[in-house]
Amino acid sequence: MNEWMGSGAFIHAEWMRPLPVFQGDTMSDSRTGMKSSLEEVLRYRNDAVVHRFIKTWELSFEEAQELFRETLKWLWLSAYSITHQTEVRQLAISQSLLLLDEMWHTFILFTRDYHEFCDRYFGLYIHHRPTVKEEEAARLADYERDPAQYVAQQKALFRAQYALIYDVLGEETLNKWYSTYLEQYSDLFMKRIWRWSFSPHDTQDRNQLRLDTPRASTG
Repeated sequence: MNEWMGSGAFIHAEWMRPLPVFQGDTMSDSRTGMKSSLEEVLRYRNDAVVHRFIKTWELSFEEAQELFRETLKWLWLSAYSITHQTEVRQLAISQSLLLLDEMWHTFILFTRDYHEFCDRYFGLYIHHRPTVKEEEAARLADYERDPAQYVAQQKALFRAQYALIYDVLGEETLNKWYSTYLEQYSDLFMKRIWRWSFSPHDTQDRNQLRLDTPRASTG
């Protein structure tokens, strides 16, 4: 199993990806039953989030802005799945959507903005809970016990998620997320664009940020 430890464990097996958990109250809107339409959500702008994102990921502002827009779609769909109590109650982040997941992480760092966004557009807070070690171990055990059955179950789960995306967001978004992004945002590409140039852990900054060793008192 291949993985890269950068800002998180990027693991090829889709069943090992973090699964966000959502909870909240009901909402209302005439066409969709939502508090806000997708069009309204996509008009939301937050350049501070985008600028923070490109400090970590070496992309153009325009490309990062587009990823932020797709993340807004993801969040709206998450709220939609709750409101309509769809078959897919937990949307899974798979390989092709890792940068959307990273953009979501960045948005959450702006705690006030993210909280106000969720409340304003959804009427609920969309939580993100990564898979913990015990859950990963349980999934791995299930896989090792019966690989064929486990893969079949995962395919069924993702098939339901793909159907939801197709029905609600359309074929173009489905193809972008699971075809275009799968090719465009590979593990190799993400390794190349990941950076922490402003971090004290970065090798370029380590010496200039290092504290001098305290001198022993002579008094």
